[in-house]
Amino acid sequence: MRNKNSDERILLNNFNTAGVPEILALGRFNKYAAGPPRGMHVHKQSIEIFYLVRGKDVIVTPRQIFRVSGGEVFITPPDFPHGSGNYPIEKSLFYWMVLGLPAPHRSYAGIDPQDAAVIFACLSDQARVQKAHPDLRKNLDAISSACQNPHQPLRRTIIQNNLISILLGMTGKQVKSAVPALPDDVIPRVLVFINKEIDNNPGIKTIASHTGLTVPVLIRKFYRTVGMSLHQYILREKIRIAARALPAEPITRLAYQLGFSSSQHFATAFKRITGYTPTRYRALPAEKKFFNYF
Repeated sequence: MRNKNSDERILLNNFNTAGVPEILALGRFNKYAAGPPRGMHVHKQSIEIFYLVRGKDVIVTPRQIFRVSGGEVFITPPDFPHGSGNYPIEKSLFYWMVLGLPAPHRSYAGIDPQDAAVIFACLSDQARVQKAHPDLRKNLDAISSACQNPHQPLRRTIIQNNLISILLGMTGKQVKSAVPALPDDVIPRVLVFINKEIDNNPGIKTIASHTGLTVPVLIRKFYRTVGMSLHQYILREKIRIAARALPAEPITRLAYQLGFSSSQHFATAFKRITGYTPTRYRALPAEKKFFNYF
């Protein structure tokens, strides 16, 4: 018999063995009493779908606080810091699923590459709360059951079909109105160029000149493909480099090396991205320095 004061928790992360590596993790948490907040964290190159079946939840990001009610979903874009801040996790029932991003020109859980690009462009658009699709819980339970039963007939097909239903249920209206540019070799070249030249503080005009695109076309294409603005991506790359270098480098030197106008400007940008000041981040234990895993 279950202890009435104990929470029920399921965490599945073995979808690779089920033939659906696109799902990185699926969890279900039935909290029977309030608990401590979730720490600030990110999901590297992946999207999190948080589905609150009942109760209320607060999700804190560097720029905004989201309040989620039962029957709603919170979508977290790739590499987006989020947690509960100082808000405790209330008595509630919720699911969360972490999905890897589609690779260019490859199918995604049986979805055509071009269709997958459109779906994930919609999901990566911005952090948001939206109404859950009526079948979402049924789909998640079917995926969970199939994952836990290696001898279930058509196991991979069941997981893929329910995942597709979830993705279409969450993006259907957006997909009808969205006309995103599909990934090609331009954006991968942009990413390589930024990675090589980040220490030289490349401007958007320089990057556009390198690709042969006009600035407006590059900005639109980058946002629709990557899911964030080019300016935001460059800033996040600088903060990622800074976070790794912080243990050894003085903050002021890092700020000027990475093209910030002052150490204060750098500290403000660092806190906006990570949720911590550079000094506070430097003092964190290694396991909490989430940018170390980028």
